[in-house]
Amino acid sequence: MVVGRWSDGEYDRSVWEVGVTPLFAAHRAVSAGQIGINFGIGAHLLSAVRFEDRRLGSAFQFGDHIGVEWRSPSGRWTLGYRYQHLSNASIQPPNDGVEFHLLRLDWSF
Repeated sequence: MVVGRWSDGEYDRSVWEVGVTPLFAAHRAVSAGQIGINFGIGAHLLSAVRFEDRRLGSAFQFGDHIGVEWRSPSGRWTLGYRYQHLSNASIQPPNDGVEFHLLRLDWSF
């Protein structure tokens, strides 16, 4: 489950997002820890249908993502990248969609 807020400086607008995405993940042990891949497709609701110069057509959006990650041998560090795309699958025009590139760094203590 995700709860998020997008904001921009140019148009001074914010959009709240609530979504549920089942996650499928696979990891493989390597000499330097573990590498993994994950992906998912889910449903999202947005508080507004305009963000920056994009018109998203409807508050309901599909979200899909794919990511890769590396875990240290101790399991204390994780470094990952995820590409995420949101769109309404042309249910209601316009369907500009939004793409995100996310970097992740975790440290467990």
